[in-house]
Amino acid sequence: MCEWERNELDDESERAIRQCSQLIRSFERQIRSDTQLRASDEAAHLEGVARILESYLRKIAKIITELRSVRVRKTAEMKKMIRLSTLVQIHKNKLRNEALAHEDESNGDENQTKLDRFHRETSSNSVPLPQESTSGLRKRRSGEKGDVNRTTKEEQSEVAPFVEGYRLAEDRWEQIPASTDEPLSEEERVQMVAENEKLYAKLAQVDSDILRIEKQMNQIHRLQETFAEKVLDQERDINFVSETTVHSVENIREGNEQIRQAIQNMASRRVILLFCIIVLTFTLLFLDWYNP
Repeated sequence: MCEWERNELDDESERAIRQCSQLIRSFERQIRSDTQLRASDEAAHLEGVARILESYLRKIAKIITELRSVRVRKTAEMKKMIRLSTLVQIHKNKLRNEALAHEDESNGDENQTKLDRFHRETSSNSVPLPQESTSGLRKRRSGEKGDVNRTTKEEQSEVAPFVEGYRLAEDRWEQIPASTDEPLSEEERVQMVAENEKLYAKLAQVDSDILRIEKQMNQIHRLQETFAEKVLDQERDINFVSETTVHSVENIREGNEQIRQAIQNMASRRVILLFCIIVLTFTLLFLDWYNP
């Protein structure tokens, strides 16, 4: 699975959890607002179902959070392995450069030895021969000169690739292109080792900083998940309080209406009672007047 597929799966799972949470809250609101339930315990049963669904959703969200943290930890370990492999490669390059420098130094010493031997042989071959006869001397000198020249050319052809970057080709010296693996001096090697140590220390410090930042990011992620759960709980409590407030306002309004109706009923009863008292009073007066 690719990285973008994992990110897409995380986004889809987060959207699904959010939608399920909204559906559970709407279901709870419908249970509280419904007044036409078939039995008295039906509302309690539906509220229990809503609580079970909510706890199951929390478990799923916790599992997704753990999987996400495992993914982040594996990514951090993979990055750490890549950085360690880079450091190992740098160390191997350092060892190889040191070996090449040592080999170049030994080759330089060997070349210097060959060059010294070449100079000694050429100087020994250039010593004058004892004088005998003029004709024999000329012949001998010409023959030996040819031998010396031939020997000199052969040795120069053998030593030529090592003499100050030049070579002998067709009785002339040609400059050899500068090689990339030139021997380093002692100061340059010391400076390179110091720079490599500084680079290694810097990379180690960067690696430790990255690991610390990754740990902090994981902690921030866990705190964010906890904060999101608390926010969801607070939102559910706020919805419950708002619904309870609405029901309380409706109950207060119904109570005021009933009080008003009771006051009206009491007023009508008082009127009837006063009417009865007045009628009885006039009846008694009438009977008193016309009683013989």
